Amino acid sequence: MLTKLLARLLGVVGLIALPKLVFASSAAAGTSSSMGQTGSGWGMLALPIFVGAYLFVMLEEFIHLRKSKPVILAAGIISEAWRVYNLHSIRTISK
Repeated sequence: MLTKLLARLLGVVGLIALPKLVFASSAAAGTSSSMGQTGSGWGMLALPIFVGAYLFVMLEEFIHLRKSKPVILAAGIISEAWRVYNLHSIRTISK
């Protein structure tokens, strides 16, 4: 009985403390957790790619394409764009 109560209490405390642990570095530095990519060209490029993949998922019944294929392709394209953006920003900073 006591162990169940202790386990529940630790679970509740853990759930309450989880957001503090996740955002600990940004809160300590006094900055926001946003990396500022939503307004960049790369962020704007990711939006139509995501919407296109979502449209393919909705049209799955008609085009006979599994849901995972357009989503994985879009994720690959977006992550590659993110990689190129980071490479560009690192080279710009180091110059």
